[in-house]
Order: sequence, then C-alpha cells, then structure tokens
Amino acid sequence: MMSTEMAENITEMAEMNTENINMTTEMAENVPEVTENQVTETNEQKLARLATEINTIKVQVQQVVQNGTLEIGQRLIQAKAAVPHGCWGQWLKEKVDYSERTAQMLIATYERFGNGQQKLFGKSADPELVAQLNRSQMFALMSIKNEDDCVAFMEEHKEELPDMSKRELEQAIKERDQAKKDLEAWRTQCDNLTDTANKAAQRAEKLKAELAQLKADTAAGSDELDKLKAENETLQKSLELEKRNASDAYHDTEEAQRQLCEERTKYEEQLKALKEARETTENEELKRLQVEIAVSAGKIKQLEQQLEEAAKPQPVAAPPEKTQEEKDFVRHFENCKAEFTQLINTMGAINENQDKYREATRKLLGVMSQLIG
Repeated sequence: MMSTEMAENITEMAEMNTENINMTTEMAENVPEVTENQVTETNEQKLARLATEINTIKVQVQQVVQNGTLEIGQRLIQAKAAVPHGCWGQWLKEKVDYSERTAQMLIATYERFGNGQQKLFGKSADPELVAQLNRSQMFALMSIKNEDDCVAFMEEHKEELPDMSKRELEQAIKERDQAKKDLEAWRTQCDNLTDTANKAAQRAEKLKAELAQLKADTAAGSDELDKLKAENETLQKSLELEKRNASDAYHDTEEAQRQLCEERTKYEEQLKALKEARETTENEELKRLQVEIAVSAGKIKQLEQQLEEAAKPQPVAAPPEKTQEEKDFVRHFENCKAEFTQLINTMGAINENQDKYREATRKLLGVMSQLIG
C-alpha cells in the first residue's frame, strides 16, 4: 500500500502538470483573433505569429514532460524505499505499469539531472543547460555511464546540445566513445613503445658495458698473446732440436751396428786364428792371441752397450708449466668466446634495428683484429 505522503505527492504532480497544460491552452486561447473591423493580417505576419505560438507551446510541453520525468524518478526512489524487499518488480507492474528497466532509467535520470544538490567531488551539470533538455536528450545522455564524463560532454557541446535531435546526440556520444577508445589504445601503444624503448636503452647500456669490458680484456690479452707467440717459437725450436737429435741418434745407431759387425767379423777371424794357433804355434803365440781376443770381447761388449743405449727412446723434454698470466689468458679467452656466442644469440632475437647491431658487431671484430695484429 502507498503511503499518504506518496499519494499526496503524486496528486500534487498531476495537478501541476494539469496547470501547465491549462496555462498552455489559455495562452493559445488568449491569442487575439483578427476581426473584420481590424486591419487584415498579411499571410507573412500570420505565419510568423503561428510559428511563435507553436514554439512557445513546444517549450512549455518540453518543460512539462521534463518536469514530469524528473518528478516520477523522485517518487520512484521514495516508492522503492517503501516497497517490501523482493516486491519491487511486482509493485511496478501492478501499480504504475513500468518494467524495472524503465523505472531504473527514470530513477537514474532524476539522480543525475533532477536532485539539484551540489556534489562534494567533481562537477555538477549546469542547471540552465539541463532545463533546456527534453526527455529524449536526457535519456540519450544517460548512455554515458560516468557522471563526470557526462558533465564534461555537456560542457563541450553546451552551445548546440539543446538543438540536437536524439539521433544527432546519440551519434555524437558514439563518436565520443570511439574517440575515447582510440585515445586509450593510443596511450597503451605509447606505454608499450616507451617500455620497449626503455628495455632497448637498458640493453644498449649493457652491451656498451660488455663492449668496454671486452676491449679491456682484449688489451690485456694482447700482451699474453705475444708471450704465447714467443713461447710457441721456443717450443718450435725445441722440437726442431729434438728432431735433429733423434736423427743424429739414428745415424749413431747405424754406425754402432756397422762397427759391431766389423768387430764380430774380426772376433770370428781371431777365434779361427786361435784354433789354428793351438795347432800350429807355440804357447807364446797362443797367449798373445788370447789377450787380443779378450780386448776384442771387451770392445764388443762396450759397443753392444752403446747400441742398447742408442736404441732406447730419447726422453722428450716436458713442456714447461703454464704461468699465471697464461692461465688468466686461457680463462679470458673462454669467457670471450661464451660472451660472443651470447651476443650473437641476443642479436638474432632483436626484431627491429638488427642491421645497426650487426654493423656494431662488425666494427668490434675489426677493432679486435687490429689489436691482435
């Protein structure tokens, strides 16, 4: 059941709308009629007078409709507070023949345009501008969900808004929404580009630091490379010397074998002569031959020992242990290889301005080549 206060408010609104309609009718009736005794009104004057009357009635009807819309919205708020929970839709259908959607639109329209209260935060709609709007325009403006955006839109179109049709207003709102979406997309794109630029700048700084470190390592490694070159030359000379020693040892072995063969032949001849001497010579000759045979046997034993020593593999001098500088060079060299591989992989992952980084890498390699010599 509706409260007495609500019924009185509705009655008062109906009486106010009736008074507005009566006033409009009286204005139309109070327009002086042209009598035959008066000067005949020209056709142009008549059309001007009728246009004035029509426009006056239009304004009054617009005000009546607007006031009625806002008054209904206000009373729907009061009714919703009084209706028991869960009965709002049924009450609207049975008592005022409204759907919940229509009722919510009227309530929202009143809250935005009709309460006349100043907001603590943000701007409020200009009351003079609101007074010039009709119901269709107010409903169209309600499609702008954010109230501050709605007020800003009304201020932007303040001059032409009262004369805009519903279709024109909806088109303007649609264009405004599209422009807002485009702006948000542009801002997002700018943020993405800024983020990409920052990442690229950070990567460039990192590459710059790595390049500086690489130059420092290259400069430090240049001296170590010279030392390694000198060591390599020394090793090459040692190797050549070992080769020559091995060749000389081979020739010495051949000579010892030849001498051994000669001594063996001589020894056999002496044995043969000893046998003959036993048979044909005296004891003194036998003793002399025995002494010569003993001497020859000693020489043979000595030559065999020399041959065994020559046949043994000659020990090759072990390369000297690397110095700390050489070990540091090997470590820096391996690090340089790993960093260069990572540099190539990273450059391959860059989509934009890849040629610029390729050219920078070529210049770096050129500088390294000049430093190495």
